[in-house]
Amino acid sequence: MNILWVEKIKAKFVDVIKEYLFSISVFLLATVFWTIRGDGINHSYILKTVIPFLETLFYGITPGILLCETIYHYPDYSEKKKTILYAVIIVLTTIVSFFYSSVNTIFEAGLQEKLENSAVFSEIAFEVFVCYLVTTMGFAVYFIYKKTGECFETYVAKAFCGLMKALLIYGIIALGVLMVLLIFDTLIVDTSSIDLIMRCEIMIMGLVAYPCALMGISKTEGDFSKFSKVVLSYIFTGLLAIAFLIIYLYIFKIVFTWQFPKNQVFSILTALFCCGLMIWTMAAGCCQEKMLKPIKLMPFLFIPFIILQIMCLYMRVTDYGFTRSRYFGLAMIIFEVIYFAMYIVSYIVAKEITFSLIFLIIAMTYLVLVFPVTNYKSVILMSQKSRMEKYFAAAANGDQLGKKAAYEAYKTINSESGYMGLKYLSKNYTQEQIADLTSGEEDDSESDYIYIYASRDLNEIIVEGYKEINVIDSEFYDDEVDALEIKSKDGKLLGTADISDLTSKLLKLDKAGNTDYSKKTELISNNVPLDTGGELIITSIKITGDYGVPDKIEYIEIHGYVLK
Repeated sequence: MNILWVEKIKAKFVDVIKEYLFSISVFLLATVFWTIRGDGINHSYILKTVIPFLETLFYGITPGILLCETIYHYPDYSEKKKTILYAVIIVLTTIVSFFYSSVNTIFEAGLQEKLENSAVFSEIAFEVFVCYLVTTMGFAVYFIYKKTGECFETYVAKAFCGLMKALLIYGIIALGVLMVLLIFDTLIVDTSSIDLIMRCEIMIMGLVAYPCALMGISKTEGDFSKFSKVVLSYIFTGLLAIAFLIIYLYIFKIVFTWQFPKNQVFSILTALFCCGLMIWTMAAGCCQEKMLKPIKLMPFLFIPFIILQIMCLYMRVTDYGFTRSRYFGLAMIIFEVIYFAMYIVSYIVAKEITFSLIFLIIAMTYLVLVFPVTNYKSVILMSQKSRMEKYFAAAANGDQLGKKAAYEAYKTINSESGYMGLKYLSKNYTQEQIADLTSGEEDDSESDYIYIYASRDLNEIIVEGYKEINVIDSEFYDDEVDALEIKSKDGKLLGTADISDLTSKLLKLDKAGNTDYSKKTELISNNVPLDTGGELIITSIKITGDYGVPDKIEYIEIHGYVLK
C-alpha cells in the first residue's frame, strides 16, 4: 500500500514536470543564481549586481511562463487565440521583469547618484511588478481550476489538501538533507566557509518545492480521504463557529456596557474573515449533503461583523486621517462587501460565481496600487494634506493651534505617500515652513498610540506594621484600571487596586509631551492601597494602548511589591 502511494506521487511529479517544464526550468535556473549568490555578502560586482539581476529576472519571468503553460493545456481556446496570448504575455512579462530587476539591482546605485527623485523608479517598479505577479498567478490558478472541471469549492479544498501534502514532501526532503549535511559538516569537513548547507537547502527549494506546489494545485484527481473530510468539514468549521460565538458575545458586551470596540477588533475580524473564507469554501466542496446547507449559511453570520470593522476604522480615520494601515483596512472592508454581494447572488440564483473571487483580488490590487485617485498614496495624501493646509492658513494669522496635527500629517505624507507626497511637499511648502513645522515637534508629536514607561530605584522598603511582603510581576489586558486584581507569583489573589488616578496623570503628562522623567517617577512613588488591606508598591509600570475618544488602555505591566 505504501509503495503504491509512493508510485502515485512519483507519477504525478513526473507529469507535472512534463506539463510545466519551461516554468520549472526557469525557476530552477533562478534558484541556481540564488545558490551562487548565497547570502549576498560579497564585494564582487558580478556576485553583488549581475547575479542578483539574473536571479530576480528569472524569478520574475516564471509566473508569466507558468500562465502560458496553463493556457496551453486549456482546451477551450483555439490555437490562434493561444498564440496571440503567448506573444502578449511573454512580451509584457519580459518588460516588467527586466524593468523591476534593473531598477533594484544594476541601476539602483546609478539612479540614486544621478536622479534627485530616484525613489519614484523603485516605487513604480515595485507596484507594477506586484500587479503583474497577482495577475499572472491569479489567471494561472483560474486556468488550472477550469481544466480540472471541478466546482470551485471542491477545487479549492483539493488544492489545499494537495498543497499540504506537497509541503510535507518538501519538508521531509529538506529536513533529511539538512541532517545528512550536518553530520558531514561535523564529522568529515567543516563547510561553513562556503555555506554549503544554506546553498543546498536553496537548491532543494528549486528542485522540489516549486514542482511540488504545482503538483498540489494541478493534480486534484481522486476523492478526499476520510481524514481530509473530517478536518475540513467538521474540525475547521467547528473552530470557526466557536470564533463567531466569541465575537457575538463581544458585540453583546459592547451593547450592554456601551463601550467602544477595542482597537485590536479590526485585525481580529480581518484575520477571521480570511480564515473563514477558506474554511467555508473548502467545507462546501467536500462535506456531506446534510452538512451543505448549514455550511452555505455560515458566511452570512460574518456580515454583521463588517459593521464592527467600520466602527473601528471610522473612529481612527475621523480622529487622525488615513494612514497606510487604515487605507488597507478600508480596502479590506470594500473587498468583504463585494464578496458577500457576490455570495448572496450565488446563493439565491444557485449559480457558481464564487470563482470570480480570483478576478476580484486582481482588480482590488490594481485599485489599491496603481489606479489614479483610488490608490493608497492618493487617498493618504488627500486625507492628510488638509490638516497641513488648515494649520498654515491659521499660522498666517498668528494662530499656532493644530501644529501637532499638522506635524503628524507631514510625517504621514512624507513616509507613506511615496513620490506623490514628496512632490506635494516640495511644491507647496518652502524649507522654512517645513522647518517651522518640525521645530520642537520631534519629541512632542501627536500620536494615536499610547506607550508610557516609568520606573524608580527602591533602596529600602519600610515593612513596619505589615506581616508579609510579596513580589509582583503582573500583566493586565484590559482598561479596567479602577479594579486591577493583584496576584502573587504563585497566583494567590492579594486584592484589587485602583490605579485610575495614576494612569490618568501619566496619560496627561504623555499627551502634553512632557519628557521630564522625574515627574513620572514621582507619580509612581505613591503607594496604592488594596481593598483587602495592604499597599501596592510600584517599582516600574508600562502602559500601551490607543488615544481616542475615549482613550483605550490595552495593556499594563506592573512590577513591584505588596505589603500585607
